[in-house]
Amino acid sequence: SLGIVRALPFHPAAGMRNTVDALPGEKGKLSLYLLYSALTMGENPDGESNYLSLDLINGLSYDFSDNLSLCLGIPLKYDRADGVREKAPGNLELGLKYTRSIGRAGYFGIYPSLYLSHRRIQDSIRVLSTGTQDLGLEFLWSMKGKKGPDISANLGFYNIFFKRGKTAATDLAHFSAGIRYPVRNFSPFLEVSYDWFIFEDIHYKVDKKLYGGSPLRLNLGADLSIGGFNILGGVGIYMTKRTVNGSPPESLYIFPSGNMKFEVFLGFRKDLNFAARTRTRKPIRKGAVEGYIVDSSTGSLIPGVVSIGRRIISAPEGYCRAKDLPGGSLKIRVSAEGYRDSTFTVKVVAGSTVTHDFKMVPEEKEGYVRGKVTSSKTGKPLAARVMLVDLPGFITATNLEGDYFLRVPAGQHRIRAESEGYLPVERDITVGADSTLKLDFALLKPSELTLPVIYFDEKSYDISPEYSRHLRQIAELLKKYPQLKLEICGHASSREGKGEYLDLLSKMRAEAVRDYLIEKLGIDPSRLSIRAYGMLRPVAPNSTPEGRKLNRRVEFRVLTGEI
Repeated sequence: SLGIVRALPFHPAAGMRNTVDALPGEKGKLSLYLLYSALTMGENPDGESNYLSLDLINGLSYDFSDNLSLCLGIPLKYDRADGVREKAPGNLELGLKYTRSIGRAGYFGIYPSLYLSHRRIQDSIRVLSTGTQDLGLEFLWSMKGKKGPDISANLGFYNIFFKRGKTAATDLAHFSAGIRYPVRNFSPFLEVSYDWFIFEDIHYKVDKKLYGGSPLRLNLGADLSIGGFNILGGVGIYMTKRTVNGSPPESLYIFPSGNMKFEVFLGFRKDLNFAARTRTRKPIRKGAVEGYIVDSSTGSLIPGVVSIGRRIISAPEGYCRAKDLPGGSLKIRVSAEGYRDSTFTVKVVAGSTVTHDFKMVPEEKEGYVRGKVTSSKTGKPLAARVMLVDLPGFITATNLEGDYFLRVPAGQHRIRAESEGYLPVERDITVGADSTLKLDFALLKPSELTLPVIYFDEKSYDISPEYSRHLRQIAELLKKYPQLKLEICGHASSREGKGEYLDLLSKMRAEAVRDYLIEKLGIDPSRLSIRAYGMLRPVAPNSTPEGRKLNRRVEFRVLTGEI
């Protein structure tokens, strides 16, 4: 309140100076507001200080639940204007604050109030303090940051009414908004408020000039917690002139003249907790948990269901709040369509609300791979294992008919079939969600592989272009059978030279083939080895040109011990 000139009633509810927050309370909590004072000063048109108003207020609030609070305030007023001093004890404000959570939008509440004022007549002037019988209704909104500031806003309407043979009435609208930044036990805040007249029907020749017009005010202050007490203090500065031109005859109010400039406010609060107790009189310490259900990858909100013991809480908008929870570690199970059911361990702190976001992992969609594993040569079923190479743990075995069935995550994979004594085969596959891919494997024994032979001109280790397709065939086999390793065997005929020269020539032929496979066809060098036999292993007589041509060769041998 601002002295004799009417403004907002004092609010004995949690908040700032003029802005009531919509944050939830704590069941059983009693807050005592002691010696809340507001000192307002102004000046006359000559710039001389001539107005002083002091409000001294005691009040309390009690939280019936987290959502409903009763608020009561009793102010004692002292006003001095142009040499006239007045006191007005006995005023009473009674209000109820009701709040609800509205998901990500924060908290919403209403604050209806009834304000009864002391009245008396002195020196033929009716003195009514800050009002007579006022009805008020404010709408409250707050947003509580996880680690940042709390933001609150109010929009209120008040009807000031008095009847004593005649009627005085006016409708006053009020808007205020503020931001508070809690830092441990210190909470600075900044707020603005604005009052304006939306309707008036006032007798006694009283118009809104008597109320000082429509002021815009800026409040700077802080709330400090020390030794169980909270101290609220700050200063209010008028951003627009609040001009009052004095009281006409038979006025309902005493008004100063000039401009009201600023006020200083200070108060104390003591919080007591009267929560329910057990039979052993030990307090039952309860806490609350709130948070959002979000996608672990995108962070977007998802609807879900939260289970805490036997309690089931629906969160259709992704926000949930559970109260009256015992202190300590608590397991919370969260379910959401299209996501894996998850259990979170949250440490509940008695007497406070813990914020915890529930990050959900999307449920992997599955597909199926089925087929048969047989011998490539005989077509008979094989006892084999089929597995995913890229995801260990996804493995199955064939039945007596060689059939297999494997459940895998949807997507791209590399699959492998292997059987003892046979070359394993790997394939790249794509499996759709809720679909089945049919894939058969035909396995070969190493001895069943048909490997080409590369022939050379006399005394040469150059690879003829006609053998390029044979080397591509070798490369395809190596890619089809990832564990296959080959030995490249170089040979020479007896007519090409003698001794060490033939050993060197056969080695150079083997190296030429190896380098071709590595450099031109991209084969891993670790899968190839070379060996030079010179003229020691002819496959035909060296006495004829045709025999010597068959001996100038490179052969491939499967290293069975490496499979």
